Amino acid sequence: MTEDTHRQSTSDSIAMRGKTRSKPRVILELAVTYAMILTVCWTPRPWQRLLWWVAAASVVLFTSISFEGLQAMGVRKTNFLRSLWVVGAALLLATAVPSRCGWVAGFMRLACQSKFAIATGNRA
Repeated sequence: MTEDTHRQSTSDSIAMRGKTRSKPRVILELAVTYAMILTVCWTPRPWQRLLWWVAAASVVLFTSISFEGLQAMGVRKTNFLRSLWVVGAALLLATAVPSRCGWVAGFMRLACQSKFAIATGNRA
């Protein structure tokens, strides 16, 4: 299957489902969801619990309305195992980057220095 044929079949299947979305609608969905998340972050605690549920419901609603299927999202059975390296790379970055940033910022350095000071008796 050539790339053009694949694009055509994908666009045909999306058009047949009647779920074509306009660019303004996508931008509106993103803006509303982002605004809801910011509202939850910057609202005082008593209201925050209620608004969290509203924001979560809006994310679920927009996701379910615009869901075009697993194939359209790129989740397929073919070549699934070949793409698992992405998960490994994400886990590696999720642990290595914060550790390195903490070391550079001095958080881990302070902890190591205090242990060294206790061990040698140099209390500053």
